[in-house]
Amino acid sequence: MTECLQSFSENQTVFDFGIEGFYQKTYCLYDKDQAEKFFARSPPADEIDDLWILKPTTLSQGVGIKIISDRALAKSVVSDAGSTSPYADESYIAQKYILNPVTA
Repeated sequence: MTECLQSFSENQTVFDFGIEGFYQKTYCLYDKDQAEKFFARSPPADEIDDLWILKPTTLSQGVGIKIISDRALAKSVVSDAGSTSPYADESYIAQKYILNPVTA
């Protein structure tokens, strides 16, 4: 779903909106370019309010989800997986955790 929404947002010309208004920031970590962008935007020090959800791409119903604020930990999980396909058993996406969704 993330890939489809990102593609739509990048390529659409008819509508005057992107996915930013209704879908939190998401990176497909099996994609080398998106993984580099995610890890490059790391804050100087990991902060507790900078939470991200690591979601395995091949599981559902909350199975295998990790909530992280430590990008180094996320990088080790993703590096250990070493996947370049969303269909591999160890592929992940990283999605920004919404601290208070009612006011977001």
